[in-house]
Amino acid sequence: MGLLMTMQLSEAASLLLGLLFGVIIILFVVISVLLIYSLLLISVESKTFETGVLRMVGMSKANCISMILIQSMTFVIPSIVFGYVVSIPVLMQIYAFLLTGSVDINITPVPSAGATVSAVALGLTIPVVSSIIPIMTAMNKNLGDSLSATRSLTKGVKVAIEEQNSFASKAPYLLFGSLAALSGIAIYYLLPYAIVNLNLGLLLNIFFMILLGMILGLTLIASNF
Repeated sequence: MGLLMTMQLSEAASLLLGLLFGVIIILFVVISVLLIYSLLLISVESKTFETGVLRMVGMSKANCISMILIQSMTFVIPSIVFGYVVSIPVLMQIYAFLLTGSVDINITPVPSAGATVSAVALGLTIPVVSSIIPIMTAMNKNLGDSLSATRSLTKGVKVAIEEQNSFASKAPYLLFGSLAALSGIAIYYLLPYAIVNLNLGLLLNIFFMILLGMILGLTLIASNF
C-alpha cells in the first residue's frame, strides 16, 4: 500500500511538473519571439538605405528574405548550443540530488534524441516566426523611398474600397471561424476522452489551452478599444 501511494503521489507530481514546464516553455517562446521581432524590426528600419542600395544593384527578394532569416538565426543558434552544453551538468546535479541518494541508480545526464530534436525544432521555429513581420516590412518598402536620405517616416493614409463579396474580405472571418470550430471539436472530443481514461495530463492541458484562448480573446478585445 505504501508503494502504491508513493506511485500515485509521483504521478500527480509528474503531471503538475509537466504542466508547469509547459507554461514556462510557452512563456519563454512568446518572450523570445517578441524580443527577436523587436531586434529585427529595428535592424530593418535602421538599414533601409543599405537594403535599398543592395536592391538597386540587383539583390533579389529571395536574397533579402534570406539575409533577414540568417540574421534571426544568429540570435538563436548560439543559444541552442549553449543550452545543450549547460543542460548536461545541470541534469547531472538534479539526478544526483533526487535519485542517487535514495534509489541508487545510475542515469546518464544526456538529453535523449527526442528531446534534442524537439528543442532544436522549437529553437529554429522561433526566429522563423519572428521574421515574418520584419520581412513583410522590408518587402513593402519602395525602392525610391529607401534610397532617399531625407525621407519621412510618416506615411500617407491609403483607403482601399473592396467589394464585399471578395474572398480577401472574407478570409479573416473564415480563418477565425475555422479555428473556433476546430477548437470546439477538439474540446468536445478530447475532454470526454480524458475524463473517461482518467488522463489528468491531457485534462490539465485542455484547461490550459482554454485559458490561453480566453487571454487571447481578451487581448483582441482590449486592442480594439
